[in-house]
Amino acid sequence: MSSRQISDLTGKQHGHVKRDIASMFLELEIDLSKYGRIYTDPRNRSQTEYFLDRELTDCLLTGYSAKARMAVIKRWQELEKKQIETPEQLMASAMQMLSVILSR
Repeated sequence: MSSRQISDLTGKQHGHVKRDIASMFLELEIDLSKYGRIYTDPRNRSQTEYFLDRELTDCLLTGYSAKARMAVIKRWQELEKKQIETPEQLMASAMQMLSVILSR
């Protein structure tokens, strides 16, 4: 999850989220630069955002409010749900592809 998504979900300023991530990484002795990406903001400026895995996101959020933690937890659940397809969904997708192929 990106630091911008965390900022949006928690209502914290992106700069403050980045500061919190930098502080956490320093304490955990993790190289912050490996998680950063450059994006262009609405004012056409190059900015840095960080991409955290589930474990690092959870670690960061333990210092935030319960409401902020819950918002991010729900977003993670949505992301994870999109990645996992049930056997029924896989079968439906396969059948749909097969019908397209056979109709040609």
